[in-house]
Amino acid sequence: MKFSKQILKGVEYISKVLYYVGMVALCALFLDILMDLTYRFFFHGSINGVVEIGEILMVAIAFLALGYGQLIGAHVKMEYFGNMLYKRQKPYVEVFTTLVVIAFFGMMTLQMGKRAYFDWSDKVLLSNSTVPLPTWWVSAIATAGAGVLVLCLLAQLIEMVTRLVGNYSDHRQLVKDGG
Repeated sequence: MKFSKQILKGVEYISKVLYYVGMVALCALFLDILMDLTYRFFFHGSINGVVEIGEILMVAIAFLALGYGQLIGAHVKMEYFGNMLYKRQKPYVEVFTTLVVIAFFGMMTLQMGKRAYFDWSDKVLLSNSTVPLPTWWVSAIATAGAGVLVLCLLAQLIEMVTRLVGNYSDHRQLVKDGG
């Protein structure tokens, strides 16, 4: 039990750091747009690279907060089906759905990581861009966010299974004691 709490604490720290980086990216996106609008108003032109930097910042905003959102329970849940289950079935369904989500985001993380690596090794640049920016940044940011989400889900899964095993052994002890 103590080990799972330490893992969860470490994963929570990493996810909070990425969450704060995502918040900084949000502020940077606002500043990016504000600078471009100001430049357009006063100088009747636009700043090169604003759209491309905005795209990278939007990926950071969307992906870097995934893990922290999972830890605080901010993601959308389908509780309609969960409410139809018996109380004893819910923890097992939560474990199963967590495993499915880990598998999905695990594969997604691996694919985005491969994409980032290939874009980095081939020195791929954003196409139709006014400023030649490398594309691997976008994939690397998304990989980091999805990877931390997988870590958060794994830590929560360990906690869920630990709780289930603890409840199972408590139940067996009650049966043994005649309670």
